[in-house]
Amino acid sequence: MEKTKFAMVSLPVNEYRFSILGPLFLATYIKRKMENVEVKIIDNTFEDVELEVKKFDPDIIGITTFTSFYQDAIDFATMVKKDNSKVKVIVGGPHISSLPESFDKVFDYGVIGEGEKALSDIIDAIINNKSISKIKGLIYYKNNKLVYNQKKEFSKELEWELDYNLLNKGYFQKTFVSPIYGFERSIGIMTSLGCPFKCRFCSVGICWSKIRFRELDDVIKEIEDLYYNFKVKHIHLYDDLFSTNIPRLKEFHKKLKDAGLLGKISFGCQTKSNLITEEVCMHLKMLNIKIIMIGFESASDRILKFIKNDPYISVESHKKAIEACKKYGIAVQGGIIFAIPGEKIEDMQKSLDFIDYGLKNGVGRMWPQVLV
Repeated sequence: MEKTKFAMVSLPVNEYRFSILGPLFLATYIKRKMENVEVKIIDNTFEDVELEVKKFDPDIIGITTFTSFYQDAIDFATMVKKDNSKVKVIVGGPHISSLPESFDKVFDYGVIGEGEKALSDIIDAIINNKSISKIKGLIYYKNNKLVYNQKKEFSKELEWELDYNLLNKGYFQKTFVSPIYGFERSIGIMTSLGCPFKCRFCSVGICWSKIRFRELDDVIKEIEDLYYNFKVKHIHLYDDLFSTNIPRLKEFHKKLKDAGLLGKISFGCQTKSNLITEEVCMHLKMLNIKIIMIGFESASDRILKFIKNDPYISVESHKKAIEACKKYGIAVQGGIIFAIPGEKIEDMQKSLDFIDYGLKNGVGRMWPQVLV
């Protein structure tokens, strides 16, 4: 029996080759769960997406997208449908999960929140001509009306597995040395999903309603796979808040040491400034964390209070975090957001001044971004 072809398409041009973990996870899940489906990731970072889609000729296409690339997803789906009206296009990710009312009719289905189970159910329904009315978390148009299926329940189980052979080999090229990190072969992984905080601008709380931690033994197996089979020397831990749980940091250190990996791989992570203490820095240093990405977001206490929903974060906590990391020899990078609702020129000026402060006090790079 001929296999159904499923393409997971990544549309953003990924200049710094950050791991596309969402598409990779979904593609791995479908490959593992559905033996009658041929799975391929088509990645705009390395490939001509339009050309590769035509060559692969998929029956079903999945796209995960942020707001800033949502119009690209609409344009891509329009192009695909023009070439082949029978292909089914499914959209998911932070944008459609946050703003389901923006669901465009060019898509056949939209998935709200965590997408793996719904995606496999949709593919199964398409292959076997089943009803989609009971698939939880699904949106679609019926009789020109947008239909919202029943909301998915939160799953406490975290079934996370990645088949790195599905990724384009360009992610593992030794010749690529990022001007940001300066490490050889690097890749990103996640040891947890979700975040306990409720920053107003962030989609994480919508996509993953609670934080869940992976079994560290599984994380170690993944690191071993990357180190021995893909020759990866640096791993960025994309957990939203890797540094929050000190007992888990200690356990991670022990398991890395027992596996003979401690010191052989360097790591990066990301966190909030008010969660960085000298004790945390000490444990991160022991894990061979070389770089921390901090979401500074703003250098106006008034704006921080509004967007972070956390009374304990402030410009002073930003400065203390920089000093603590500097003391322990951990490089710092940070993100600043401009055009936040309610922001005034004087608030923006404070952020500009803070960028100068950071660069003068050892911050390696600041990422200014405009809120979409």
